[in-house]
Amino acid sequence: MLDFQVHQASGLQALAALRGPQLIAMVSHGDEQSDMPVLWKLCSAYLELGYSVTVLDATKTESPAEPGLIRLLDDGFWPGGNSRPEAAWQILPSARGLQELLTRTSGTGVSWPQLAPLFDDDSVVLVYAKPEILAALLRDSGTRPLLAVSSSKNALLTSYLALKRLLIDGRVEPTIVNVSGIGSTDAENTLPTPVAVNLAECARNFLGYQVRMLRILPQQRGAARDYDLKPLASRLLESGLTLGAKAVTPQAPRTEAFAGTH
Repeated sequence: MLDFQVHQASGLQALAALRGPQLIAMVSHGDEQSDMPVLWKLCSAYLELGYSVTVLDATKTESPAEPGLIRLLDDGFWPGGNSRPEAAWQILPSARGLQELLTRTSGTGVSWPQLAPLFDDDSVVLVYAKPEILAALLRDSGTRPLLAVSSSKNALLTSYLALKRLLIDGRVEPTIVNVSGIGSTDAENTLPTPVAVNLAECARNFLGYQVRMLRILPQQRGAARDYDLKPLASRLLESGLTLGAKAVTPQAPRTEAFAGTH
């Protein structure tokens, strides 16, 4: 399988000032080695780039103790006033709130503009949800939710099912990232993992879809190896939705061919 790496030059145009609160998404598909670890590092990358971040966590349901997104939609402001809390990183239970946005959906798309007054112009709003939820929320939007794939034994099945749901039900293409293992050798990191190769083959054979896979390689940080997700973070902003903007005209999915390594 041919693929390419996410490097420092990727997505630099997205580092300019945002046009308003920007909504992006990440798929929760049950891959323990990629889902939460990549989510946390991605949020940290946005903070390092100077953005505030709110995660709308659709895997968690609001409760009286944690009213989350549904309270914001009902009240129209954050607790204590109209301004966003001082903390630069917020995580909100959002299962009910996102379902409420779906019920308010018009013929031109989900009612995302209702969220705009709740966030500052330099805010990144990250929806973290299962593929069936994102397929409904992002249908025909042109947004490219992040689908991170590790080398764990169940990653092939869960990532394939997630890709299938997004493409068929949502008509949206994800940004698929192959996360190389931190314990891998440098030689191993130059090659796509078997899971990534098999995912591309399954997508081509059963979905007629040509996967363009990004790779995130661990970098040496002193005695440790870590990931720098800032290039990926900026890349995701390129396909994000600007909250408060007019509804996005539905777009037909693009079928991308393999790209050579560079």
